[in-house]
Amino acid sequence: MSGSLKSVPLRAVSLAVITAIGATSALGQSTAPQRGADALQEIVVTARKREEALQDVPLTVTAVGAVKIEELGIKDSRELALFVPGFSNVASFGRNSSERPTIRGQSNILGSPNASYFVDGVYISGSATNTETANLERIEVIKGPQAALYGRATFAGAINYVTKQPSDTFEGKVTATLGEFSQRDVTAYISGPIGDTVSYFLAGTHTEIGGFYDNPLDPRDNLGAEQTDGLTAKLRWTPNDATEITALVTYAEDNDGPPALGFQGREFNNCQLFSATLRPRSRGYYCGEVIPIEQLTISQLTNQMPNPGTRRERTRAALTGSFEFGDGYELVSTSAYSQEDYEVQIDVTYAGYVPGRLSPALVPVAASALAAQFSTDGAFQRINGEQRDDFSQELRLSSPVDRAFRWTVGGYYFTSNDDFIRDDKVYTNGGLIVPNGAAALTFRDIENKALFGGIEYDLNEKWTVTAEARRAEESIEQLGNRFPAPPPFVPPTAAANGTRVATEPLSATFKSTTPRFTVRYKANPDLTLFANYAEGTKPGGFNSSAVIPLLRAEGRSIEVLEEESEVIEIGAKFKLGARVSGSITAYDIKLLNQQLTQNIIGVIGGAAVANSFIENSGETSSKGVEVELTARIGDGFDVGIGGALIDATFDAYLNVDQANLYSTRPNSAFSVVTATNPGGCGTLGASAAANAAACSALRARDNLEFGNVAGQRTPRSPEWNGYITTRYSRPLTEAISLVIGADLTAEGSKFAQVHNLIETGDRMYLNARIGFESDNWNVTLWGRNINDDDTPLDILRYIDGRGIPSYFGGFATRAFAISLPKPRQFGLTASYKF
Repeated sequence: MSGSLKSVPLRAVSLAVITAIGATSALGQSTAPQRGADALQEIVVTARKREEALQDVPLTVTAVGAVKIEELGIKDSRELALFVPGFSNVASFGRNSSERPTIRGQSNILGSPNASYFVDGVYISGSATNTETANLERIEVIKGPQAALYGRATFAGAINYVTKQPSDTFEGKVTATLGEFSQRDVTAYISGPIGDTVSYFLAGTHTEIGGFYDNPLDPRDNLGAEQTDGLTAKLRWTPNDATEITALVTYAEDNDGPPALGFQGREFNNCQLFSATLRPRSRGYYCGEVIPIEQLTISQLTNQMPNPGTRRERTRAALTGSFEFGDGYELVSTSAYSQEDYEVQIDVTYAGYVPGRLSPALVPVAASALAAQFSTDGAFQRINGEQRDDFSQELRLSSPVDRAFRWTVGGYYFTSNDDFIRDDKVYTNGGLIVPNGAAALTFRDIENKALFGGIEYDLNEKWTVTAEARRAEESIEQLGNRFPAPPPFVPPTAAANGTRVATEPLSATFKSTTPRFTVRYKANPDLTLFANYAEGTKPGGFNSSAVIPLLRAEGRSIEVLEEESEVIEIGAKFKLGARVSGSITAYDIKLLNQQLTQNIIGVIGGAAVANSFIENSGETSSKGVEVELTARIGDGFDVGIGGALIDATFDAYLNVDQANLYSTRPNSAFSVVTATNPGGCGTLGASAAANAAACSALRARDNLEFGNVAGQRTPRSPEWNGYITTRYSRPLTEAISLVIGADLTAEGSKFAQVHNLIETGDRMYLNARIGFESDNWNVTLWGRNINDDDTPLDILRYIDGRGIPSYFGGFATRAFAISLPKPRQFGLTASYKF
């Protein structure tokens, strides 16, 4: 795939577009809006797929406009989350489609995210971190189940990026940034009319940063380097006052280096250590906050890889038509297509070593091709590839909005092909790249069909009630393609990488009805109270083909059930005069069948293999409060405050990994009793079925005694987060103003897993900026993470195979991969608009 990427041509085209846009700037005139001296500007959102004042929307919505996006330096969803109460999002392993946004404690590790991203209401599959924010109108983070209007995979919330509309007058903007760590960003757009009924919007983006951490084993790329080149074109046709048709096309390429990761090895483990009598199944663990960054191993063995890191091509297109008729009725049609092709090359030891060996000795190919994949230098340098494309169509018919009784009905269709087309490992003997004998390719096809609708009625001038619902049916088909087990395994050659065979086809259908009921009380123009009850679902499916044989061997389910939520939410939105506005929300969430992660170790092709899989937990609760406040304290001085308290804990969940850490029973206790294993389960001479039942009962009792995690916090979810932003503007001349701003963002510690043992610690970033601006231009000197907070972003429990010959015999000592933060950085941003 990497050979097909057109990074250099696209970069040249992007820069050419940006240059052309800049060259036209002298032709334009400023259309910049003027800031009011006293009153805060009213915010209009489309959270319910129609334009409404944020103050009137009976939902918890955080809206960040274009001016704030630029002021706060929000480049992607990672920075966005820092300014949204109850929202946590980090790209733990780079921009490789593994982002797992967490809203209100509803977290997961593997599988699909719990909240989804949208562009103009169109679902984004795959990675969202690379979706640029430079040329947006605003971003709306809508919390709580949004299935009724936004559909699948929104049971925790929806993040909607609203793009700029083409302008009826010529305008544009060019922005350039230079920063430490080789940050070089240029974004630009032009917009204007083509005749009387057509207008256009054209934007180009080039962003890059050289990475924050050196990789001593490969000088080509610093860890954490990222680069994106993108083009966006948008046309709007308004042949008459009742018709508007908009076409949007976006193409982007990513060229990222290896992710910034550190490795906390087994030598730091300080709890749940292996003991033949007390904890015979424990692989050791670490209790407390992650060790300081300077003690981590920060290196990745990527020097044998042709293109370490992530390479991605993405194309998105959408066609939206809005047709008004009959005195206010509106029909909206949205058709969208998305295609993504990416490849990730990464050292999955996360520490630059050869598993099972103290030195990089080689195992000859002819001697044992299967063994060579696990013990040869470069054996854990993985190359993964994925291709996905999806199509969606929505039709929505709405009644006039100026009547007491209003309604909306619609239909939705979505189809997706998501194929994991490579799972290979670098093999350095002879320079070959050979397949991973323990891995499998997975091909998934998804089809979702839904009907939705809602009614809203104004009981009087103050009271409004709303009822919405979606009836959906999602079908999934999955086919695996893996190596046969047991062998023979075909040794690799220069022309052939071994032989995979198709596994059994899998299919399932999930049906759901997800309602939402809302009551709104508008006490006066400055106070809105609301209450919601909503239900949501997260699609189910199957574990990957790589882990299915291990699950079958232990009699575990390969299917992942739908995750379900029930949410009660009450809130208030208020204004205090013209200078202060705010909101406060309290919620209570019940989660059923939460999709979480467990480990499993088994034997494939004669070799022991460790892997992770998705398992449904029992029941989880999340309760919390969110507050936001914006105030204009004086002329030119604005302050924003927001924060959330989150209590997300398990009510009922028996976890095998927890039992493995704490149980006093050895693994042999769960094997059938024999003369050589007198401590096994069952009875000598009993039937195989009776002994299997005895082993199953013992496993269930062991889980009940040692695996209960009820009362513990959900993983990857902070107990609190918050922010403070300030902006002060003072005129220096009639045309130029001094602008000073600062913000403080903070997030509470997050546990890596359900065990609640190792955690990240609290993180806090101080940012500041000072600059000059006029109606047409601004220049800003900025600093981010000025306090140089080095708290880890995320933690992956992993394995430590350094110099342990028995590693692939079934025992793997616990270790941790640590997602590293961006250190202190300073830079300069300048823009010119016309």
